[in-house]
Amino acid sequence: LIDSARSNMGQMANAITVLTSFLLGRYIIEQEQQGSERAKYGAKVLDSLSSYLTEEYGRGFSRSNVAGMRQFYMAYKDREDEIIQLGIGQLETAYKKIPFKLSWTHYQILMRIEDKDERDFYEKKAIRSNWNVSTLKRQFHSSLYERLALSRDKNDVMRLANEGAV
Repeated sequence: LIDSARSNMGQMANAITVLTSFLLGRYIIEQEQQGSERAKYGAKVLDSLSSYLTEEYGRGFSRSNVAGMRQFYMAYKDREDEIIQLGIGQLETAYKKIPFKLSWTHYQILMRIEDKDERDFYEKKAIRSNWNVSTLKRQFHSSLYERLALSRDKNDVMRLANEGAV
């Protein structure tokens, strides 16, 4: 009972952290930058938002974290409709429906993968295989996606990847 409760609390906290990061990234793009991927020259959007959020809510809103939230939204904005359908007020009961199943640390790695198909591959594989962050990094840096795409024996590549012999 206790293990299950702790696991569920951890999953819910992770889901809400990731969702909050996505929504803050969306806010930065849509409100602060008027839909532009970049702020106007000289605008200190990230600096001022970081200062405000840190003053108001404490740690976790450094300039680089806020920039990461913006980058996260840009990488995953195709999921916006799913998130809007959830409704913010339903988070406590609907966290399992949130279209992000990994931790924020996982997504900090994934959002840096420019190719959407490759990013989706690593995300799905990390979810299905329950990869921790170290395994995700190792598989990405060993070019698992490219090796599978080029391989004639995809099962053998996956077997080696799963055994850690990459």
